[in-house]
Amino acid sequence: MTKTSQTKNDNNDINLIDLLIIILEGKWKIAIAMGISVLAIFAVQIISVNKSKNFTATTEINPINSAEESKYISFQNNIKHNDIFQIKTEPEKKIENDNDSTINFKDNATPMFSHSLYLSYSKKNFLNLYLESLNEKTLFKDAIRKFNLLDSSKYKDEKTYNEAIIKLASEIKIITRPLENKKNKNDINTSSFIQFIYNDVEKWKSVLSYVDTQANKSIQLNLQNQFDRLLSFYKQQNKYRLEDISTSINNLIIDYDRETSDKILYLEEQASIAEKLGIANNAIEVATFSNENVSIYDASTKNLVPNLPFYLKGYIAINEEIELLRTRTDKKAFIPELLKLEQSKRSIEQDKTLERAKLFFSKTPVGGNEVFTAATANVYATTFKFEAYNKNKLLILGLLFGFLIGVFFVLVQKGLQSKKQPKKH
Repeated sequence: MTKTSQTKNDNNDINLIDLLIIILEGKWKIAIAMGISVLAIFAVQIISVNKSKNFTATTEINPINSAEESKYISFQNNIKHNDIFQIKTEPEKKIENDNDSTINFKDNATPMFSHSLYLSYSKKNFLNLYLESLNEKTLFKDAIRKFNLLDSSKYKDEKTYNEAIIKLASEIKIITRPLENKKNKNDINTSSFIQFIYNDVEKWKSVLSYVDTQANKSIQLNLQNQFDRLLSFYKQQNKYRLEDISTSINNLIIDYDRETSDKILYLEEQASIAEKLGIANNAIEVATFSNENVSIYDASTKNLVPNLPFYLKGYIAINEEIELLRTRTDKKAFIPELLKLEQSKRSIEQDKTLERAKLFFSKTPVGGNEVFTAATANVYATTFKFEAYNKNKLLILGLLFGFLIGVFFVLVQKGLQSKKQPKKH
């Protein structure tokens, strides 16, 4: 049993040694196989990469510069200096914003108006609006369709094509990264990028240019509409205020006419009583009196006698008062509350806030004839990182594959040669 095991081990040792000798004898053939294998793998990979042409495009988004922002700051300063849009809805509360340049359209002359029109025109706000527009992906979907990033003929129907566009647009990433170093607290503390994987450089550049242009146009239109809505609201509020004041004025006049009519009826009764009693003139000194009763000073007793009938004043004086009330043409002078209401109404009618707001707005890039920019996608500085292959891994893989093929070839060749040799007896 021991001899048999030893014999098998000796045979195994001899076989391994023989195998090693065969490999060493065919080393050049194995080396050639390894070289061919490496070259073949590299060639296939290069052809595959060139055929796909996939790249990762990264485009930086730049906010407007300080010179552009200063145009809005000047607008804000003009409004503050003219002091035409300021109203204190809460007298002790001051509106402050450290980061944004703001515009408040308000009216000092009419504090009863409690709404403030508020807009923010800072580069930070513009950048946020720009990123919001991109993140909606609507513009990207339009651009994908416009520049044929997907071949519609490859899809069975419009629904499937639209779903593919939506899916592709969702793969476009809007990346925002925090900045470590800020010069001051008003600086934007993030950097933003558009990132996408595609295979046609020119088409993707066209998409970026289209989206950038349309995003700025859309933001400008939205800001203009926002401004118009705010002014429309202001105008509507003024209209309501004028209606309310006019109603109050009319009510005061109606109340005055009613009070005057009632007073005349009362005085006529008192005059009639005085005439029947023969009281033509007031024989006593009058201290104070009201519509119905009079407090008189009795000279004989030197005492104030309150609540005596009004007819004691005498029918001559009472009839004269009746005549004055009937012939009175200017009622406004006898309605104390009317002056304040008329002042408020005149102030609203003469208010030039809307006209001035439109004028100032038209001088900004948003509302003027200048090219408006909220932010910019730096299309021409886009970096394109094409798909790369790992040379080290490919080299190792090629060498290993070539070695195995070479060894297999050498062993097969050696086996065929052994069969051809005549057997020794």
